[in-house]
Amino acid sequence: MPSDNKKVQSMINAGATAIQTIRAAIEVLEAIEVKFGIHDPSVTGTALQGNKTALATSIDNLRAEVDKTVWTTIEAAVVPSHNGKALD
Repeated sequence: MPSDNKKVQSMINAGATAIQTIRAAIEVLEAIEVKFGIHDPSVTGTALQGNKTALATSIDNLRAEVDKTVWTTIEAAVVPSHNGKALD
């Protein structure tokens, strides 16, 4: 049975991979939001009607969340040589 340290490192490495995926998704949302703002289309009759500001706020909140210390600490603790199988 793997040691607790190996299990923790598996969690850290898997978590960091997920964090990177989330960060990339937020970057896509932010880029789309900028382009959307430039074009400024009418949202009348769409799912964005009445939700445009709430969506922008949600994207900002997601960015603030992934910029918290806990996320960056996990990312910084990755050990690339760890095989990540201790939790299997």
